[in-house]
Amino acid sequence: MWSHAACSRPVLRPVAARLVTVARKGASTGGDKQRFKKGQLPTKTCEVCGTRSSIARNGAGGSAAARAPASTSRPDQAAASFSCSTHDGGGDCQDVGNAVHLEHVNLEVPDLDLARVFFSEGLGLTPDPDTLGWQRGGPFVTWYNLGRQQLHIIKGPAQNTHGTVVLKLPRAGSGSLQRAAERLAALEPVLAGTAFSFTVVPSPDQQQHREQSHQGQNAGQAKASSSSGSSRSGSRDSSGIASIQVTDPWGQRFVLVDHLPGFPSPAGIAELQLPCFPGTAHLIARFYSEVVGARVVEDGSGGSSGGSGSSEASPSGASSSSEHASVGAAGCCVYLGPGSRLRFIEDPGLGPCTSEAVEQLWSGWHVAFYVSSFSPAFQTVLRLGLNLLDHPYRDKSPDLPAALANRQFRFKDVVRLDSFGKRGELLYCLGHEVRSLHHPGYLRPLYNRRDFAHE
Repeated sequence: MWSHAACSRPVLRPVAARLVTVARKGASTGGDKQRFKKGQLPTKTCEVCGTRSSIARNGAGGSAAARAPASTSRPDQAAASFSCSTHDGGGDCQDVGNAVHLEHVNLEVPDLDLARVFFSEGLGLTPDPDTLGWQRGGPFVTWYNLGRQQLHIIKGPAQNTHGTVVLKLPRAGSGSLQRAAERLAALEPVLAGTAFSFTVVPSPDQQQHREQSHQGQNAGQAKASSSSGSSRSGSRDSSGIASIQVTDPWGQRFVLVDHLPGFPSPAGIAELQLPCFPGTAHLIARFYSEVVGARVVEDGSGGSSGGSGSSEASPSGASSSSEHASVGAAGCCVYLGPGSRLRFIEDPGLGPCTSEAVEQLWSGWHVAFYVSSFSPAFQTVLRLGLNLLDHPYRDKSPDLPAALANRQFRFKDVVRLDSFGKRGELLYCLGHEVRSLHHPGYLRPLYNRRDFAHE
């Protein structure tokens, strides 16, 4: 017979089930859980070098679930492996955050003919054959393909990032760097009188071969010297060059590499090394994490290699920012797609961070990238008053309907965020062209020369 007393009794779960629940709660709230202040990024320890770095993998400003770190979404992922920005060639580099693809870097140059000689004949990039002038923004605009990414070169006053652009050439060991060095050497008479220069950096194996050969000659070991020389000539086309440091005719620095751990494409734009003002790297990291939703890695030590996670990608002397990084400058990496990132490195030579100094550092160049959560990112930029409408391009996005119609919006100011997420002082200026995945350019096939074709 049914009775009210029988129904009012509490339903108890089996003891084993309760113990499992308690164990799971204890595992996720153990005593080693980090505590950090609001706005501070949680830290992890690199399993390679032991460096403690701040890391965030956020979604674009929205719900708390979107802002939660991916590593705490499941209890069994709490002890996942982690590598710092210097050793980020492992599994952790496969998290990209809300920014999913860096499409192009846009620079202005005063002479498009010299630009064609340098970018196409020297670097070996492919002028995009599938677009007309009106599609590119005018007849004085050239797009150069590199893998699935591009360099947009426009006629105008020379622009400079004041840092270094790291370009990945295809197929490590195929001799692509050797061929690039030969092409650049052939341009020296043509580009004489400009800022053009290049330096070939030998690989450690090549340098060791040279030292052994020199020692063998001094000791009178002709046979050993001959063997070392033949070995060196045989490895010249495969691993004889670690990187090539190049300066274009207007002073912009590039580094060419053919091997880059964590960069999945055979060729492309791997990294932009950008000097920032002292004490601003962790604030820049927080801005990109909370406003754009990008994955960021904050490295308090700056990394010993001072580059893109590989000593080959950022050889010593590649840029002024690399020199400061080598002595322990702070920095952060902002990932804009698989393996592609902005690397901000604090440069004491820039002096104090003032609005005037920040604006003078920017020459008007910009980057374009795609985000998966487009509307929340735009609304966050609009709420902070960062939406950029004063620009020479056709797309203007004063509100969300216009941004959705254009499938993109722009901003340039990177600012400090206070404890309540409100806008503070200016930290950095950099043109951002933020695109939706519905943009017609997303995943558009890009034609590359045979040596640069997708594998």
